Amino acid sequence: MATGAVIGRLFADAVRLDDLALFVIVGAAAMLGAGYAVPLTAVVFVAEYTGEATIIVPGLLAVAATRVVVGSRSVSPAQRP
Repeated sequence: MATGAVIGRLFADAVRLDDLALFVIVGAAAMLGAGYAVPLTAVVFVAEYTGEATIIVPGLLAVAATRVVVGSRSVSPAQRP
């Protein structure tokens, strides 16, 4: 999640956006969803952490994009696709 937060911050800085917290949270959630193959948990994380319904859509899009890239792989060897 820390890697996702850093990537979200770097993206926000590169695009020169003011809402850094949004990109940090969405980046962390995307890495959580992709790394452990838990996309719904990552979206719920965004919703619970921010408390705003408007953040759910960017979080869902980011998690979906990372799941497409990662596929059925997971960092946990105990998980099966």
